[in-house]
Amino acid sequence: MTGRHPMTIHYTMTLDDLVDGNRLVQRTFRRFVTAVGLIVGVLGVMLLVTSPGWLGVAMIGYGLLDLVLVWTRPIERLLMGRRVARLVGNECEVAVAADGLSFADGGVRGEIAWSALTGLREDGRTLAVVSGGVARLGIPKRAFGSEADLAAFRTEVTSRIEAAKERR
Repeated sequence: MTGRHPMTIHYTMTLDDLVDGNRLVQRTFRRFVTAVGLIVGVLGVMLLVTSPGWLGVAMIGYGLLDLVLVWTRPIERLLMGRRVARLVGNECEVAVAADGLSFADGGVRGEIAWSALTGLREDGRTLAVVSGGVARLGIPKRAFGSEADLAAFRTEVTSRIEAAKERR
């Protein structure tokens, strides 16, 4: 990150960044699918114990397949890789500007007004700027030079969003 005003972050998009962003925004869905896989698998074990047959085995197999598809990173990378291939390798930039958060991702440029944003969501790898419950822009945390840079960016964005709310 360079300077304090404007704060600018530069990074090159990787497939892992996109997988991490997908994991952040689909957290609730992933929990639901995990619960379905566990429930079906446990019911399959119970069915297999009480009345041996193919249905219990099929349910256990479905439950395991469900969990593997949701939680195995190499499979997730494989499934996403073709869909997002155009984005991998793009030079990206995010900058705190007076009117909003400006971004450039490959050939796409834009700005999101502070008044359109409501906050931040994050996990261990991604910081997302949101409007209500919708992630508008995801930034990999690896793009920040240090924890102090990340904290300064987080503080600056939050204060500008709050200031925009007060002006409404």
